[in-house]
Amino acid sequence: MSRNTAMDLVLQFMGRQNTIPTPVPFIRILGDHTAAAFLAQCLYWGDRTTNPDGWFHKTHEEWHDELVLTPDQVRRCVRTCGALVEVKRAGIPARNHYRANRDEVAAALERLALESQNATASCRETQQLETDKPHDRTRTNPTASRTAKPTSKSEPTSEPTPNLQKEKTLVADATASASLTETPDAEPNTNAPGVSQVSGSPDQQANAQSGHATSPETVPGGAAGSVDNAQRAVRQTAYVQIIAAWNAHCAPLPRVETVNDGRKKSVRKLLTDCSGDVQKAVQTVTDAARDVARDPFWLERRYGFDNLVPGKVFARAEAWRSRTPTPDPDAPTPSMAELMAAAPLNPVPGGRK
Repeated sequence: MSRNTAMDLVLQFMGRQNTIPTPVPFIRILGDHTAAAFLAQCLYWGDRTTNPDGWFHKTHEEWHDELVLTPDQVRRCVRTCGALVEVKRAGIPARNHYRANRDEVAAALERLALESQNATASCRETQQLETDKPHDRTRTNPTASRTAKPTSKSEPTSEPTPNLQKEKTLVADATASASLTETPDAEPNTNAPGVSQVSGSPDQQANAQSGHATSPETVPGGAAGSVDNAQRAVRQTAYVQIIAAWNAHCAPLPRVETVNDGRKKSVRKLLTDCSGDVQKAVQTVTDAARDVARDPFWLERRYGFDNLVPGKVFARAEAWRSRTPTPDPDAPTPSMAELMAAAPLNPVPGGRK
């Protein structure tokens, strides 16, 4: 049976209303087919509602008739969509009203298109480099390998700059965070080459270990992947610190127990909005978490990190700051060890809780 024949049978016996197209870009953005179909339906009904702001009400029974979703699946779709779909209770009696946030949907589609363009451009550059790579002259001149003088590896001669020194510290913090979050029961290997035993508080240990972090300054020329490793370590530190800030101030809302791909993408978007300033992003999440943790609407619906970042985090942070006095600049700030105590115990990509 061909695809056209199957679609004809569906239309003949069940009608056109039983066919719901799901845009592939929505699936790529959300990583979930069900949530993508839910978002498409919210956009569909937003164009057909009589409400000028695009709100429409729909019961769980109506969602089941349209998408064959259970109430739990509807709630999961709302959490997965995050800032792309808004929900409120309104009317007498109160009913759930939904609205697709068209600005957020458009921004997500633009980011997806930009990522696709960057991936295509990177692929073309790689192909061009492979094409322009010079041939090995030793293949055509067998004596070249015997007459060529060996070259010595270049040694770094300059002192580390402040930016690179900061990067080394972030790498050390990321190493400490990875050892805490991924293998909490592992004992430190004090017999490993190049590892020295450091006593003192967790902050002193992290500062002492930063001197052993790998950076482009201390790795000999030609070491593969050193810069990429440093960048990945910086990102890992940002994931842990930002989510730890949420966990430290979100009670009684749900804590984040895993760092999946969706949350990493949200954190990267937040860092972009903060111009790459990790401390600014941490403070923004901290203030926003304090605000929503006192919001009866959030408490009633048990909203969490995925409903806040990145769509509503700046607005909620500003709302908290407008109601609280300016913090004392001399007040002590949480240490890395305190933030790590609130970090998720299993930062494994994939899955939500």
